[in-house]
Amino acid sequence: GEWLEAGFSAVNLLETPLGFGGFDYQLARSYYFNLGGKLALGRRFQLLPGVLVKSDLEQLQIDLSAVVQYNDNIFGGASFRGYNAESLDGVVILAGIKLNEKITLAYSYDLTLSTLREVSDGSHEILINYNLGKPVGKGKMPPVIYNPRFR
Repeated sequence: GEWLEAGFSAVNLLETPLGFGGFDYQLARSYYFNLGGKLALGRRFQLLPGVLVKSDLEQLQIDLSAVVQYNDNIFGGASFRGYNAESLDGVVILAGIKLNEKITLAYSYDLTLSTLREVSDGSHEILINYNLGKPVGKGKMPPVIYNPRFR
């Protein structure tokens, strides 16, 4: 079916300072907002669009992604990362396959498009996902133990 999800998170809320080897560094607080969904494209194909917004309240970075999935087990797509309309920082190409209900394999390549490309040839990522099959909040509830002290 079709669905929509959204999320928000914050990291380094306390902005903890780090120090080692005479080097001091202040971890900056960052905020993340994500929005994603799944849209049916006929009987066998689905489109999974996504947006990830990252900010430290001074700068903003946006990732836009689109993945096409076939028969709920083969997928491929792309993601674009940038700071504003004139600044495209990177592009990611990805593909994968769900081997069975528990195991998914995927590969992605992140190509740097900004001036960082002078020192980075991009990065490779290999994913091996094992699904434990225990969704949070699902399953058999433990039996209720009645205590006469708490009526």
